[in-house]
Amino acid sequence: MTMFVVKNEKEEMTIEGLLRGKGKVEAKKQREKKLIPACLYGKDTPNIEFSINVKDAEKLRIGQIVKIKVDNNLYKSVVKEIQYDYLKDKTLHVDFLSLIEGRFIEIEVPLEIRGESPGVKAGGVLQVLLNKLTIKVTPDNIPDKIIIDISNLNIGDSIHVSNLIEKFKDIKFVDRGDTAIVTITHEEETTEESKSE
Repeated sequence: MTMFVVKNEKEEMTIEGLLRGKGKVEAKKQREKKLIPACLYGKDTPNIEFSINVKDAEKLRIGQIVKIKVDNNLYKSVVKEIQYDYLKDKTLHVDFLSLIEGRFIEIEVPLEIRGESPGVKAGGVLQVLLNKLTIKVTPDNIPDKIIIDISNLNIGDSIHVSNLIEKFKDIKFVDRGDTAIVTITHEEETTEESKSE
């Protein structure tokens, strides 16, 4: 099986932040001004509450490395969490985690499944059990995503987190090694499971 990491090689984005007060009322005022409330935190960084431009917020994605300029200070960070409204069409809040070179951080990274499985062609069913993993990694090794090729999987085959642990030595996986990511099952098995639920 083939697995590889897509490194986060996009040019680092720099955004301006405006200091703001704390609380829900203040956050609502910021949104009315077309600004998105945000915060920066980290082990050696005091929590900083600020706001960013809506257009900047819409460009962000979890795991992205961003430089934030607030109150004449520049902080290197990673987008830790983005909160959206219930329709998922408006950004409500962004959390940034400050980065220190060489220090491991915990972050979620998406998984992408590629390829055509011989098992599926033979009548099996591809079951994708995870679409993201939690990892611990240093800032210079943060991946954009992990790609898993299923072109060699037959009926009954699976890929587990332990397979990734063996492959990627510079990444620590938080999920248990015996956690299945994808598996190719017999169509009958899937049907029986559906009946029993």
